Amino acid sequence: MLTVATGELAEFKGEEEDKIGLVSTHAYALLQVRDVLGLQLVQLKNPWSKLRWKGAYSVHDTKRWTPELRKTLAYDQTGAMQHDNGVFWIDYASLQRFFQGVYLNWNPQLFAHNTSHHGQWPKRSQGDTGDDSVNVGRNPQYGLTVNVSGGSPAAVWLLLTRHTMSKDQGRDDFLTIHADDTSRKVSSASEIKSVSFTENIQ
Repeated sequence: MLTVATGELAEFKGEEEDKIGLVSTHAYALLQVRDVLGLQLVQLKNPWSKLRWKGAYSVHDTKRWTPELRKTLAYDQTGAMQHDNGVFWIDYASLQRFFQGVYLNWNPQLFAHNTSHHGQWPKRSQGDTGDDSVNVGRNPQYGLTVNVSGGSPAAVWLLLTRHTMSKDQGRDDFLTIHADDTSRKVSSASEIKSVSFTENIQ
């Protein structure tokens, strides 16, 4: 299950929640991601089953919803206007502007093999930001070997999570995964030779 969440919307000058149709610090279910007719559109659902986006490609946007676009997405705009069920389309640029995070959830029981490792990575000094854009030598690094019989391809899922104890903890930090195809310890970000993934990991 994929969800996206807004941050504090008060930062958008003059654009209050009721004007844009979004709720501050609120999660929305991601129903569809479509690349059609040169457009990148996402369909979301407010779990409250009411209150919808009022911007570009919203239900009331009669300018952008061309007959061709409605047909391609099988979108009944007239019917959608009659009942607010919390489902709406939004363009990718607006998603990036108004939403703060993307969250992926899955059931670990679906995997035949899984392992979990918990650790701590404290900041070394008061001025240490943890920025690994240059030096990654201090970062925790792990090796992974996958043995597959018959040379068949194998899917590997990596999940990096932060354990927070309070609402404000970790707000100024970030998490990321770098994957490299070497078996040695990497000290510089320029040494990383990224492994190709089916899905991008950021």
